[in-house]
Order: sequence, then structure tokens, then C-alpha cells
Amino acid sequence: MNAYSENLGNVRYNENTRAREYADKQLGDGLISFICAVIGLVTCSAAIKLEKTIAVFALFVAFFGVIGGIESGALSWFFGIALCAVISLLEYVTLKSVFKPMAKS
Repeated sequence: MNAYSENLGNVRYNENTRAREYADKQLGDGLISFICAVIGLVTCSAAIKLEKTIAVFALFVAFFGVIGGIESGALSWFFGIALCAVISLLEYVTLKSVFKPMAKS
């Protein structure tokens, strides 16, 4: 007989050896995997710095929008100045967190 058909090298088989059984994919597995991938993408350190930069730019544009609203008369002076102060405070907090030194772990 052929050596390959009798012992197949050093591999031995018995009746208890089975192929791995994989669970069928459930309906929500793809959705959960997608959500986890999006969260992982959004929470990485490079993405967080990019998101903060975009937020600062949007606040910068909003600041000039409020000034334009005051100039056109759509906003009162008091409300416009208060809104500009809030926007400036948010910009300060965001920029401070972007440039703070990284904590060593």
C-alpha cells in the first residue's frame, strides 16, 4: 500500500477529533462591528486633535458671524458681546486642551 494512505506521516486521528464549529453570524454582529470601528476611528489621538481643530475653526467663524449679527442689527450689543465671550471661552478651553503636554503613562 501507499505510505500516504496508511498513516499520513506522523498525524494520528481518532473518533474524538472534530473540525472547529463556528457560530453562525447573528443579525446584529455586523452593526456592532461597524459601531465599534467608528468609535475606534473617532477616539484615536490623531482624530481627536483633528476634531478639536475643526471645532476651533467653527467657533472662529461663529465669532465673526456674531459680530456680523451685531453690525446688521439682528443681535443686541449685550447679547452679542455675551455670546462672543462664551465663544471665546470655548475656544480658549479647546486650544488649551490641544496644546497641553501629554501625560506619561
